[in-house]
Amino acid sequence: MDSSGIEPESLDCQPRIITFIRQAQHNIFKHYSFLIFMVDNQCIFCKIINGEIISEEVYDDKNFIGILDKNPRAEGHTLIIPKKHFRNILDMPVTLGNELLEAIKKISLKLIKEKKAEGINIIINNESAADQAVFHTHVHIIPRKDKDNVKF
Repeated sequence: MDSSGIEPESLDCQPRIITFIRQAQHNIFKHYSFLIFMVDNQCIFCKIINGEIISEEVYDDKNFIGILDKNPRAEGHTLIIPKKHFRNILDMPVTLGNELLEAIKKISLKLIKEKKAEGINIIINNESAADQAVFHTHVHIIPRKDKDNVKF
């Protein structure tokens, strides 16, 4: 026994305890950061996703919804919104990228098939400097027709 009153053999467990504490801290932070991105109670898109605000939904899958824009630039102007709250596309996990692209393609092809579009603008604004107005990731799909006079 040393001056601390601890047997020398029991000191061998300290690295395991420290490793356990670090793993617990990592898991807590990982869980907490996940909750941050789940819902923002003040976010209009989170309220739409939770059914607190009515919208015209045109697409729904496991991780994304598509709704018609309330202030459309053209008929069929659709917003694709992740069901989990991410401030912008830079905060969204890359693992959702393929699913987002699939949603963009499905909605765009549907607009073209329905003769609402001859072409499509796909726009993602990130942060105020780029005119992002709602700080929840979303993609604008704006149907275009030849000589439609839509300006940005």
